[in-house]
Amino acid sequence: MEEKENKPWRPELEVSNKATIEELKFVFEQVKKRVEETAKEGDDLYSKSFSIVLVTTSLLTGTIGFLLSNISTKASTFIALVIAIILVVILSTIRDAIAILHYRSSGTPASYLLVKDFYENLEEGKTPEWYMVMREVIRYEERLTLNADNNVKRIKKIEYCYRLFYAIPVASLITWFVYLFFSTVTL
Repeated sequence: MEEKENKPWRPELEVSNKATIEELKFVFEQVKKRVEETAKEGDDLYSKSFSIVLVTTSLLTGTIGFLLSNISTKASTFIALVIAIILVVILSTIRDAIAILHYRSSGTPASYLLVKDFYENLEEGKTPEWYMVMREVIRYEERLTLNADNNVKRIKKIEYCYRLFYAIPVASLITWFVYLFFSTVTL
């Protein structure tokens, strides 16, 4: 299933042209707060993802050690193989949640703010500062949308990994019963 990404908000020309510099500064402060919140949420999700990797890697190492030891029986070997497969799936799923997703730093380069158009052919009542703040509002909204999309992707991957963790005991029991069934049935 293809994930649909949000489109960044674009101000309505009619409304934005009526906004005063003070109103734009207020809007900018609000969107800046939201960007900071989504960035913090992204950091928290990264930490959760990394914890999943640590737990999964430890369990996978223990499972492999068990499989390589001489104490395993046929039944426990099958169960350990099922657990190992699930753990590998978890690791491959969570890998993307840890990778840096389309990172865009806060703030805007001067080359985006100190532009000729902001100083020439100004509309009545507009100043270069007005245009700069409006550009910042739009760019921060883009960052907000990007952060929110990345966080949703991470949340989905983390939830999927949790479901796989919960499936380990069930898969182990099913494997045990299948093993018992086939070990008692003679073909």
